[in-house]
Amino acid sequence: MQLFSLSLCYKGQRHDLKISGLYATELARVLNLCESLGLEVHLSHLGTLSHMQPHYTNKRLELCPFGQSERILIYERHTTELPRMLDFVRTTAPYHRLEIFSQEPLELAHTPYTDLQDLQSLLCAKDYSLGLVLGNVPLQELWHKPTRRGLFDPL
Repeated sequence: MQLFSLSLCYKGQRHDLKISGLYATELARVLNLCESLGLEVHLSHLGTLSHMQPHYTNKRLELCPFGQSERILIYERHTTELPRMLDFVRTTAPYHRLEIFSQEPLELAHTPYTDLQDLQSLLCAKDYSLGLVLGNVPLQELWHKPTRRGLFDPL
């Protein structure tokens, strides 16, 4: 089980799904329910969930391909799943330096932000490898356009 994908064997066939392992229990319940109701399941038709979707970036908040990023950002609008998400991240990937960014006060350690510009500067300044961004934020407005670099410029 991984943070952002899930591989499973269902009816003798391997499926690599683009959903977080966080949702493995719910998926198993749905599969069991479908089987008990005699419904046919096509896991290959299962798309992605909007929750726990990674956005790979560098320290300048430029989007990067998987494997070429310095940071991963996860956006979550509501805090209801936060305790479960944190437990899952800490269990599955304890090596990540986790930082939580939130507009609303939380009962756990977090970095508060006021608006999009404040969040953008905090995301660039803080030292983390996995950031959870909570609140109502248009993510596409956070990203910087990649700068042109020469062959010998630092990444």
